[in-house]
Amino acid sequence: MNSKTQYINALVAFQEFNLNASKYALAFAGQQKMPLLDRVKRIINHHNYKTLSIMEKISLLASVLLISTVTFLSLNQSQAQSIKENHIPSFTNINVSGNGTAGNPQIMFLQDADGKTYSVKRVDKKIQEMYVNGEKLEEGKYSEYEAVIKEIDEQIERDRAQAELDRQQAERDREQAVKDRQQADRDREQAMRDQEQAKLDRASGKGSCQAGSWADKERPSG
Repeated sequence: MNSKTQYINALVAFQEFNLNASKYALAFAGQQKMPLLDRVKRIINHHNYKTLSIMEKISLLASVLLISTVTFLSLNQSQAQSIKENHIPSFTNINVSGNGTAGNPQIMFLQDADGKTYSVKRVDKKIQEMYVNGEKLEEGKYSEYEAVIKEIDEQIERDRAQAELDRQQAERDREQAVKDRQQADRDREQAMRDQEQAKLDRASGKGSCQAGSWADKERPSG
């Protein structure tokens, strides 16, 4: 490092970490009593010709590895806690009634994949009462379920949107069925007309053949 101050601060920080986390630190036999102080003196007095000793290298490497390990474990624990806190249950049963007004509160009954039940009473999308597995919650705990309620609202909206799409598709299918039935009626009527025309054509052909036969009999021979 170009800055001696930064370098010394870095060494001191490592040593402070070792002291604060002494229960994790490795003990090295034969290590100098005050290696950090000696190292800093050499840097300040421009006598830092000596490279890191074996024990200094091991101590520095151990500190780096320890910091990396603790940081990694802390991050994993934080991520796991975050996932746990933000976990949204998957609901297998949702029943909603009421429009959410003061005169007609919205009553929501839900059951997640684990069998846990939720009962919520809301007015203007604000929770008035809430029960989890039949136990009434204190008002101060409502905020803990905001993510759950938000997911419920979103799922209800998705269900409503899908229901509207299904209704529109059913209407199109009904209209197409009417058109198909009308076309089938036209095809049947056309088939009957074709059948009648075929009878007329056969009758007309038979009459022509008979007239020709009588004409041949009346024609003089020779």
